Amino acid sequence: MGGKVAMLVAATHPRRVRSLVILDATPDVSADGLVEMRQIGTRPMRLFPSRPAAARAFRLIPRETVAPAARLRALAARSTRHRGHGRWSIGPDREFFGRVVPQVAWPLLPRIGCPTLILRAERSSILSPQTAEKLRRAIPGATLHEVPDTCHHLVFERPAEVGRAIRAFLAGHAPGGAPSPRNLRRDER
Repeated sequence: MGGKVAMLVAATHPRRVRSLVILDATPDVSADGLVEMRQIGTRPMRLFPSRPAAARAFRLIPRETVAPAARLRALAARSTRHRGHGRWSIGPDREFFGRVVPQVAWPLLPRIGCPTLILRAERSSILSPQTAEKLRRAIPGATLHEVPDTCHHLVFERPAEVGRAIRAFLAGHAPGGAPSPRNLRRDER
């Protein structure tokens, strides 16, 4: 949902956004996607007797991924929530999913005036090649890059490649050129 929010902010508050990177996101929510989100929002919270039990129930949304199993297990462990009295939960924010409002950003996209990079996961179930190209054409001067061998969770699946693509894009659009290495955090070098 962050990609659509970023598009809306860039279109409605152009002075606040210098550059925009859209990660495998569409400017709208499909009817099927909206139904699925609302169903998630109405499901009762599942509680588990331990953190490992909750972590075993972890699933990405959408489920397709090429991420290594060890990375998924680590994310699952970090995604658990202690609910007190020896109970643990895992899963999306049900309140958020139950309140999703189907905003459509398509009409606002031509108002995005900042440099924009669209990163599409090659095997995305969210952003089709046709929609990605339509999105690129709708945003003036946007660049489209497809990240090979990825599903929707491309940052999680190919963090180094995605990071390189974003840094290269931002360096090409930064005032005065690329940032110097001492202005980057250690994990960005």
